[in-house]
Amino acid sequence: IVANNWRTWIPPRIFGLPRHGTLNVHDSLLPKYAGFSPLIWALINGESEVGVTAHLMDDELDAGDIVRQESVPVGPADTATDLFHKTVDLIAPVTIGALGLIAAGQTEFTKQDRSRATFFHKRSAEDIRIDWAWPAEDLERLVRAQSEPYPSAFTFHKGRRLEVLAAVVSEGRYGGTPGRIFYREGDGVVVVAGADARTGRNRGLAITRVRTEDGRELPATEYFTSMGGYLTTGRA
Repeated sequence: IVANNWRTWIPPRIFGLPRHGTLNVHDSLLPKYAGFSPLIWALINGESEVGVTAHLMDDELDAGDIVRQESVPVGPADTATDLFHKTVDLIAPVTIGALGLIAAGQTEFTKQDRSRATFFHKRSAEDIRIDWAWPAEDLERLVRAQSEPYPSAFTFHKGRRLEVLAAVVSEGRYGGTPGRIFYREGDGVVVVAGADARTGRNRGLAITRVRTEDGRELPATEYFTSMGGYLTTGRA
């Protein structure tokens, strides 16, 4: 049996039926990023590479012995959509290669180092809400991770939801309170970011494109007609 992108637990009485076991194909470099939405989490966390793993299924989710694994680098401007297209092209060769090893009679494969294992939950609306206490570098990756067709990262401005469609890390360093709409820089509007922004050592997030609550998409320099005020995590 080969399983890929499954959403329902396959019980042992099923995955143990085939003489050679069941092969699961997972879109991360196991043992890291077991569980759900691995590409999005990996991009947010600044991983330098992502990939696909074919492993033998056992009683623990995404924990069986690795049969074959391949990786691709994460580019500095890659979105989660880009990484999906990069890794989906690995599924066929990884799967066929793994089946070839099993067909050739190989029975000993690479055990996962459980001390390096990480397990992630499904993403929800709360996971795409922008927290301005995060460093700008992390927020920029969050925006790229929530590329279409995934729901966009969002914040609130004057009590209304505002989606951040594109952003870059600012060139300058900006001090003050996280969430402050501060300064026009290039094609963007810089928002102060980082829990320790008061020190003045942090770069801000330069937002370049937004979508309003009523669905209008426009450059940030057109949306923010004046500097000042704050972007917040809620409507209040």
